Amino acid sequence: MEIVKTQDISAVSASPELTFPVDQLFFRPEMMDNSVGSVALNIEISLATMGQDQRHRTIHRGIPWFTREFYAPPVVCELGLSEDALALISEWTDLYLCEFGIPKSLGMIIAPYGAVVGYSKKCPINALVHEQGKRLCWCAQEEIYNVARKFREQLTGSPALEPHCFKTGVCAEGERYCGRDIIQREKGYYFPQRRV
Repeated sequence: MEIVKTQDISAVSASPELTFPVDQLFFRPEMMDNSVGSVALNIEISLATMGQDQRHRTIHRGIPWFTREFYAPPVVCELGLSEDALALISEWTDLYLCEFGIPKSLGMIIAPYGAVVGYSKKCPINALVHEQGKRLCWCAQEEIYNVARKFREQLTGSPALEPHCFKTGVCAEGERYCGRDIIQREKGYYFPQRRV
C-alpha cells in the first residue's frame, strides 16, 4: 500500500462530541467550511481493501487500475509464500486481461482480492475526519488501518485525524473494545503498524 500524493489541510478541529455517537460534522454551521476544502491523493491498495475504502460514500474516488503488484498479508509473507502470490497475480493479469480482453470493470470483479489497484481520491475535510476516526480504530481491518496511519503521517499528524479513544481516553466501540492500550496516548506511540 502506498499513498502517492497529499496536500496540507487547514480546518476547524472537531471536538469528540461532534463525531460520537452520531457524526454531526456535515450539519453544524461551525464545521461547514470544512466541506469546502478538500485533500486529494493517489492511493495503491489491495482490491479487498478498496471494497472497504468505498464504504465512506462522501469521499470521491476515481476509476481504479491494476498496478501488477500483489498484497500479501504478513502471515503469507512469514510462510514464505509472497513470491508465489506475486507470480499468481502476474499470471492472472497477463492471461485474463491481455489474452482474453476482459473489460476492466469485469476484471475488477473477478480479480484475486490481493491484486493491488491504484486510484485517486478527493476528500472533503469533514469526510476525512469521519473516515480517519473509524479507520484508526483497531477494530478496523488491518490493511485499511495501516493505510489510514500512513495517510495521517503524511498530513503531519493532524489532531483532527484521531480515533475517539485517542481524543477522549474512552473506547467508542463498547463491547467491541479491541484491547488497545489507551494509556499509550500519553506516550505518543499510539499509531504503530498493526499486524494481525
